[in-house]
Amino acid sequence: MQKKGIDVSHNNGNVDWQAVKNAGFGDFAIIRMGYGGNYTSQDDTQFINNINKCESLGIPYGVYLYSYALDLGDVQSEVDHVLRLLKNVGKNFKYGVWLDMEDADGYKSRHGMPSNSTLVDICYNFCLKVEQAGYYCGIYANLDWLKNKLNSSKLDRFDKWVAQWAKKCTYSKSYSIWQNTSDQIINGKRFDANILIKDFATSGPTTSTEPSKEPNYTGKITYQSYDNKKDKWLPEVNSHNTNDYAGNLGNPMGGVRAYPENGEILIQSHEIGKPLTEWLPWVSSKDYKKNDKSNGNSYSGIFGKNIDLVRIKSTKGHVDYRSYDNKKDKWLPWVSSTNQNDYAGNLGHPIGGIQMK
Repeated sequence: MQKKGIDVSHNNGNVDWQAVKNAGFGDFAIIRMGYGGNYTSQDDTQFINNINKCESLGIPYGVYLYSYALDLGDVQSEVDHVLRLLKNVGKNFKYGVWLDMEDADGYKSRHGMPSNSTLVDICYNFCLKVEQAGYYCGIYANLDWLKNKLNSSKLDRFDKWVAQWAKKCTYSKSYSIWQNTSDQIINGKRFDANILIKDFATSGPTTSTEPSKEPNYTGKITYQSYDNKKDKWLPEVNSHNTNDYAGNLGNPMGGVRAYPENGEILIQSHEIGKPLTEWLPWVSSKDYKKNDKSNGNSYSGIFGKNIDLVRIKSTKGHVDYRSYDNKKDKWLPWVSSTNQNDYAGNLGHPIGGIQMK
């Protein structure tokens, strides 16, 4: 039997959630947190009321934020907005975080509609940051936007909530929620209604990343980082020592390289201040030279320039890796080399350490 639910915002007023359950739409709910950047004035005025009522009635729910981001510089504030309000959710928060990417009120058009590639980058960076904070994250958009503005393989790893008010959803890619009408009447009030296509909540994922199908890399990986503050290469470490890492936490990193026992590892890094689309070239472990400062092909990075993102490929099974965020003063979640759109780091935050296993 299909699970049915509604999505709500302050526009729906004080929702009678018991009436929603009685009408057969209490299987799940998606509740608006607010819109745009991290300002309390942009919190949805019914958010706390709605989640509290869903908690008391045992209605599982997810949350969404309406995005006003026009470029990547707006993303972090929207992420911070979500993370601040997520402190209020309870045990029935089971259907993740969704980024509402559309232009229903014409704000983007009035202020300069971002290019499709920028819209994709905004969605990608938002979802990745929310994932890195430990939450399942996906994208809400109507069919036209998903087909014509957000149709990028870069976003395929993130779940979709598709708005298509019709008798059938014709979106051709994977999705979990279908918003099939904006005209569902419950107890005399009109709501957006949704059908759950895949009940991802029952499997309990914390992120939307597909589990790796590649075997783990079992050999030893020797790796090394360059400390920009000390202006030198730090000692080599290896992946078999799970407590060790390359870097001086708090000091910015200017280069990284790795050498596996077998196979080949490629590393790519990103310089702080550059657009997310502009990465430094991939560097192969075949060119590894310990402590070499003269050969730019032997490491990924630029001495004296701080790096904020790193990603890795491996030819002999997948490698898990993570980075230390100097700005947040903490290790970020592990990512896998199997997800080629993924990376370790937070855009604009200097990396102080890297760890591989």
